[in-house]
Amino acid sequence: MASPNVDESVVTIRYLFCALPILMATIHCMWRKNFAGFSKADCFLTYFLTIGVGLQGLLVGNLEIYHSDIVAASVGWPSSPYIAELGKANIAFGVLGVLSFWFRGGWASATALGYGLFIVMRGMGHYKTFILAADGTREIVGSIVATDFILATSLFILLAIRRIYKS
Repeated sequence: MASPNVDESVVTIRYLFCALPILMATIHCMWRKNFAGFSKADCFLTYFLTIGVGLQGLLVGNLEIYHSDIVAASVGWPSSPYIAELGKANIAFGVLGVLSFWFRGGWASATALGYGLFIVMRGMGHYKTFILAADGTREIVGSIVATDFILATSLFILLAIRRIYKS
């Protein structure tokens, strides 16, 4: 099992990737509130994609590829080469998320939907681990499930709002 310091930093970083897009988009919306054609839903979606999907995907993907033993231990799993494969998927979504800052419209929608589904399914796997965990990994797994749910729900709600107001 990983040291408590690793677990605490993972929890802090995961919550940061949920809170930072909200903070940045709020500041951006306050600054641009009087501009014609400005969409708050697009603004929030852009920051969630750039920070929550893009930067998080790149960071987590690199951790899963280059430090898979630490990642596995933090959730109570044995080390496996499949964690590095998961890291490659996270990096691919991370690149899509960062590029969503410049490419809007269908690109952003596809990235949000794809990553949202990916982390919901990943969250279900973590939830199964959470239920079965009898050791000290319950706290870290619980925070992973919570942040996966928060990010996916935010992406889906923003896509729905965007769709409603674009129609």
